[in-house]
This record gives sequence, structure tokens and C-alpha cells, in this order.
Amino acid sequence: MNHAIVIDRETYKSFSKTLICTNIHDLISSQFVAHPHCQHLLTTLWYDQLPGWRKRDPFTKVFLCFTFIVAMPVLAPIYLLHPHGRIGQLLRSPLIKFINHSASFAIFIFLLLIASTDSSTQDSLRVRSEIRGPVPNRIEIFILWWVIGFVWSEMKQIWEEGFKAYVRQWWNWLDFLMLGLYLTTVALRLVAVVLRKTHQYGTESAPRTEWPAADPTLLSEALFSIAHIFSFARIIFLFQVNEHLGPLQISLGNMLIDITKFIFIFLLVISSFACGLHQLYYYYVSFEEDYRPTAFKSLLNSYRTLFWHLFGSSQAGHFEVRTINRTTGESEPMPAARNTVIVGEILLLIYHAMAIIVLVNMLIAMMSNSFQTIQNHADTEWKFARSKLWVGYFDEGSTMPPPLNTIVSPKSVYRALCGMYALLLRCAHRCSFQRQIRPGPQRDYLQSGGGTSVPEWDHIDHKPSAGIKHSTWLGTTVQRSTTDEESAVTDGSTTNRVSA
Repeated sequence: MNHAIVIDRETYKSFSKTLICTNIHDLISSQFVAHPHCQHLLTTLWYDQLPGWRKRDPFTKVFLCFTFIVAMPVLAPIYLLHPHGRIGQLLRSPLIKFINHSASFAIFIFLLLIASTDSSTQDSLRVRSEIRGPVPNRIEIFILWWVIGFVWSEMKQIWEEGFKAYVRQWWNWLDFLMLGLYLTTVALRLVAVVLRKTHQYGTESAPRTEWPAADPTLLSEALFSIAHIFSFARIIFLFQVNEHLGPLQISLGNMLIDITKFIFIFLLVISSFACGLHQLYYYYVSFEEDYRPTAFKSLLNSYRTLFWHLFGSSQAGHFEVRTINRTTGESEPMPAARNTVIVGEILLLIYHAMAIIVLVNMLIAMMSNSFQTIQNHADTEWKFARSKLWVGYFDEGSTMPPPLNTIVSPKSVYRALCGMYALLLRCAHRCSFQRQIRPGPQRDYLQSGGGTSVPEWDHIDHKPSAGIKHSTWLGTTVQRSTTDEESAVTDGSTTNRVSA
């Protein structure tokens, strides 16, 4: 006889999080999560509130997604005012939350494209090229609004999951770097504006050729461009949903791990040759002239030259020691440094053999091995990665995507007031408890027969005896009763009951 097991939605969600949110990621755990039964459970939760979604054709799905995105500015106020209604249940669906968050990030990328390819007027272009500490334009204000929404979303994720669980996910590190760069850019722009407003810049309008290298505006522009790269790289995270792009994204992640391993070995090799070549040409310098080649005049130049040698972008003859002929005034090789040049050529030849022939081909072999490993278990690895992405949208929070999550809702105000009330209540209870346990004078009550005294304040660590019927907190009132008769006569004397 078959018995159907009915499990509520919360139990499903807790069980699915237990499946995915583990510290062990091996072949056995991946196969367990990729099992059809587990995938059926996760798929049921993913398409919650959307019956029949998987049966629709692709054009209908695209049309419905576009409809949800366009209607989000109208649905958001309804959700904020009535979060437990039919619209609220629909917006809390994991698939709808994923669509809204993806659309929000797509709009953010579009704003970055506008900021990068802004066809501004001549006046605004002059402001950007001559004014130090310019005021942000409208596009940059919108970008700042999105960044604040992303920061708030990450803070909520850390609060709900915990810091240890947060740092275990590599994509969170990318988000942290991206948002850190944006916040640093905002801080530098703010410093530049304050310096301009307080007239500490000196000349407010000056060509960029006259600006110092450490100008806050220049530094903010450099960090903003780096943040652009991380923002576009964040799109790869969404590839996990697609069955064709998902395995490629997982292979790329494993290749990055191989590249990290390769970098440690490569740094050792390039450091040894950079230090050796710099030391080789170190002695061809005096107080009057410097005969060293430009490529090896400093240790940093040596690193730079050897690095670009990997890509064949260095010029021939850059390792020669040249001097000025006093007769003709032309530059010519120094005859005394012929042996030095020969040793430099031999060292450069050995570096090419080790770095290019051995190390680079070893990196290619490592990356090919990682790609083949993922391809052998492509379906299993992709389903495991997709399940990890799905579980992130199963929680009740983070319904509103950035920057709509920065809007204060009545539910948030109510929760904040309840939290403040609970905090004040705990503080009052703690103060009352400390006041009660403060030590006070003890009074002796003599018994009628000259017996022993019973303290009014009983120590709270004393264990109650078997004869105690009940006692109030801290022993202020103790009533005792005996299990025998109300009075007993022992050796002709009467023992009175003690009540305090």
C-alpha cells in the first residue's frame, strides 16, 4: 500500500538548504543533489506560484518575463503596502525574484554603458576635462542609487547567512571587490568636491595636464574603470541557469583555480631572473652617467621587461650596454661590457625556455585537464551549481531588487519598532534583575523556643528541600509544609512550623 507523505513548503526549503549548503563538494554529494528526486523537489520550489510555467513555449516565457519587468514599478508599491496579498505571494516566488534581480542588474549595466559612452555636450565635456572635483551628473546619481541597493542587499545576506557562510562563496568575493571599488570611488569624488567647495584646490579650473598624479578625481576615475570590469564579469554568474552556458562557466571557474596555482610557480621563476639580470647590470652606473639599458635600470623595470617577453612585445637589443662616443657623439655598444651582454643573452634564453616552453604549456595542460574533468560530469556539476543558485532565492527576504530595496516599507518600520521595543524590554528586565540580586541586610527571627534563626533572604544557589511547597523568586517568601501531621510531639516538646 502506497502512503503519500505531505511536507509543507518550509520543510522543503530547509531540507533543500541542507542539501546544498554544505562544506563538502565532491562527486558523491554532487550526484546526490543532481538525482532526479532532489531535482524534482528543488524544481517544485523554484516554480512556486507559477503553475504550468515549464509547459509554456519559449516565446511565451520571454513575453511574461518582459511583462513582469515592465510592471515592476507598479507592483512594487502594491507589495510594500500589502506584502501578504496575492501580488506579494507572486513576487516572493523564487523565479520572479530571480527575474527581478537579473533585470535590475541588467539596468545597472546599461547605466554603466551610458556613463562610459556619454555623448555629452561641449560644456559638460569641458567640465570633465578642466574642472577638478566635478559634481556628479544624473547618470552617476542613478548608479550611486543602485550601488547603495547592492550594498544593502549584501549586508542583509551577511546578517542572515553569517560571515563564515558568506565568504565561502567565491561570487561574494567578486561582489565585495566590486562594491568596495564603487564605494571608494564615491569617497574620492566626495573628497574632491569638498576640496573644491572649500577652495583648497587653488585654481579650480585647470587643464588635466597640470593636475597632480594623486588628484582625487583622477584616482576615482581609475577605480571606477576597474569597477566596470568587475561589474561586467558579474554577468557570468547568471550563466549557471542555462544548461549550455552553465558547464562552461563552471569550467572557467576551475581554470581560474589552475591559473592561481600557476602564478605561484611563475612568480618564483620571474623573480629569480629579474633579480639576476638587475644585479648583472647593476655595476654599470656612476655618479656622472648611467650606462645600464633602460629595461634593467631598476628591479621594477626588470619585472616588466620579463613579463612582456612572454607575449613577444619586447624589442631586440634592449640588453646591450651602450655608451656615447666622444668623437662622433653617437651611441654605440661598450666593448668592455661584451661578456656582460653575452651572459644577459644566455639568461634571457634560459628564461624563455623555462617560462614559455615549460610553464605556459604546463598551464595549458592543467586547464585542458580541468575542462575535460568538468565535461565528463557536465550534467552533474551543472545541476549542483544551478541548485546552489536556486537555494539563494528560497528565503522570504530580498523580495525587492536593488535599488527598490532601499525604499522603507511599513513592514520594515513595524519590525524596527518591534525590535526596539524588545530591546528596551530586555534592558528593563536586566536592570530589574540586577536590582533584585543586590545583597541586603539579613534579619534574624528567633523562634519561640529559642531556636535557630531563618534568614529573610535565601541564597539563590540553595537547592529547595523536599518540604518546600513553593517559593517566590530570590526566596523573599518561603512557605514550608511537612508531609506528616500538622504537629508532632517529640521528647515532650512541640516543634513549631516555620513560615517566612
